[in-house]
Amino acid sequence: MTNSRQKGKRLERLAVAALKLLGFNAERTQQYQGRGSNGDVRVYGTHLHVEVKGRATITAARWMDQAVSDSMPHTIPLVVMREDRGPWLAMCRLHDLPQLAEQHAAGVAHAKLCGETPCQEG
Repeated sequence: MTNSRQKGKRLERLAVAALKLLGFNAERTQQYQGRGSNGDVRVYGTHLHVEVKGRATITAARWMDQAVSDSMPHTIPLVVMREDRGPWLAMCRLHDLPQLAEQHAAGVAHAKLCGETPCQEG
């Protein structure tokens, strides 16, 4: 049987390593039984609250698999989902996050340029 505490610590260390590969200054936080938590991982210079979760299977991961397999080359797979009457959630692969941020900025600039009506792609 896997010790869930040890598994959690291992996943947090792996998450920190993945964030560092993206250029973030990240470290595991001290855990105080979940009260007043700063999240599982602190990312300095940001307002992120990072919780790290790991399971043998995550149903939503199958949706990401489909988005990846259906996407065209040089596009970013993004899954947008919500539970009934719940908030919208978005899921992307962590290594796609920097490019997703760039695409967000480009999309916002495009929307400002075109106003409220859709305009043709150039």
